[in-house]
Amino acid sequence: MIQAVYQLSGSRTEAASLADKVALEQSLEVPRSVAEAAGLPAGTIGEVVSLEPAPDSAWLATVHYATWLASRRPSQLLNLLGGNCSMLPGVRLVDVTLPDELTQHFAGPRYGIPGLRGTLGIAKRPLLCSAIKPRGVSNERLAEVAGAMALGGCDLIKDDHNLVDEDAQAFATRISTIQRAVRDAQQQTGRPCLYLPNLAAGPTDWADYLKALENAGIQGVLLAPMLMGFDAVAHLRTSTDLLLMAHPTLAGGPLLGTDHGIAPAVLLGTLMRLVGIDASVFPNAGGRFAFTQKTCMDLAHALRRDDGPGPGAWPTPAGGMSVDRIDEQAEIYGPETCWLVGGAMLQHPDGIERGAAELHEALVARFGDERTDISTSQHVSACEVPMPDGISTAVHTVLRRLESGWEDRHAVDYKADDALPFQGVKRYELMGKADEPMHFDVRYFELEPGGHTSREKHRHVHAIIAAEGRGEVEIDGQTSPLDAHDLAYIPPLAVHQIRNRDDNTPFGFYCIVDRDRDRPQAP
Repeated sequence: MIQAVYQLSGSRTEAASLADKVALEQSLEVPRSVAEAAGLPAGTIGEVVSLEPAPDSAWLATVHYATWLASRRPSQLLNLLGGNCSMLPGVRLVDVTLPDELTQHFAGPRYGIPGLRGTLGIAKRPLLCSAIKPRGVSNERLAEVAGAMALGGCDLIKDDHNLVDEDAQAFATRISTIQRAVRDAQQQTGRPCLYLPNLAAGPTDWADYLKALENAGIQGVLLAPMLMGFDAVAHLRTSTDLLLMAHPTLAGGPLLGTDHGIAPAVLLGTLMRLVGIDASVFPNAGGRFAFTQKTCMDLAHALRRDDGPGPGAWPTPAGGMSVDRIDEQAEIYGPETCWLVGGAMLQHPDGIERGAAELHEALVARFGDERTDISTSQHVSACEVPMPDGISTAVHTVLRRLESGWEDRHAVDYKADDALPFQGVKRYELMGKADEPMHFDVRYFELEPGGHTSREKHRHVHAIIAAEGRGEVEIDGQTSPLDAHDLAYIPPLAVHQIRNRDDNTPFGFYCIVDRDRDRPQAP
């Protein structure tokens, strides 16, 4: 049973009549006599189970709806809870409790609080985020802004929600320019930073836009769920591995009335998390929008609560966030918060980088900067296992091949023993793990007879060059032989495995891959 709580205006008699009207309107939208004459199953019509007094002369009506009325769809759930009644004066949806039999059909956040902490390697402190703007300046200028933010210490950098491109080609050009600047900053600081472009395309254009994200090696996006629809958000959650941040644009209509619409904790909290949002942006108390501190705290609780689905999501307050409010905001929100800071950073008298650095330093001073081992936060692949102590990573202009291995390079573990299954694999890190100023790594793998790599998938691409022996590659169920000098391309998210098909001799191959890459997943 779905339980919804509505705040109703009027006298007790008026509120009781309004509650009955809401229950019928939301579930069937027909006169009660018609519904009763149809012989519908028990529970088809919403049932008012209580009407209690609330502060400010209002009433709280609890209504139960049959779970099947939500049709396991986010848009229909929203329609059931607040559709037609959004046009009734004096009705405000203030709380909803969903049964497990419904929430099990929704994925919830893919990353949420623990997943994003693992991706960024941040153990305890809040995250620092900013937005690149304004629209109308060149891609190069936007890239400069993003690079300065990353150099200063931002963990996340999102597009402003007004950064909307005319087509997929313009989108691809802009985001690749900005992503390069963020990657360059990461190389300088050694700190991870994720860039989240604004995905403002319609479903008919998604393929081209998603391809652009893949080509640029981008791991997450900014969405406007009130513009694109909750079903579209839920589809992106289940069909991609993207980190999803939600912007509240166009949500003011249902949110801002005190006796009408939907409480922010429900719309920007409970429902955003349900459809798979990892971080939900909302106006902070003390900013330029009219959210109160209690509203913000209720919203943060709805995003973090531990009753699912999925892990808790990041409350992302925006507006009025500054260095001099660190202690105040820390007491309100605690460490499981993503600080979205715009003006204080963009207008800093010493520049954007210094503005970001001051905020980063203040958060570290308040919460500490304990790091997690990024390499063990998810599945660990050959490309993420740390180099053991004592293994040389010296730069060589020419790296000589020896009878066994390479000069100054030694075989290291392929991956952690408790990772995805593999057998008989040696790995040599040839170039990229040293100090070469490269955006890619060159590795060599040797599979003993009967050996094979893990069967896995990931967003980054591989280029495979067979060197010696006889092998085969499986890509999305299709297996092809690999002999010396053959090449193979592993597309994004393709399930793949490389095997030695010779019973007597090793199979060796080179693998070229982006330096900045995501971690593999089980198929």
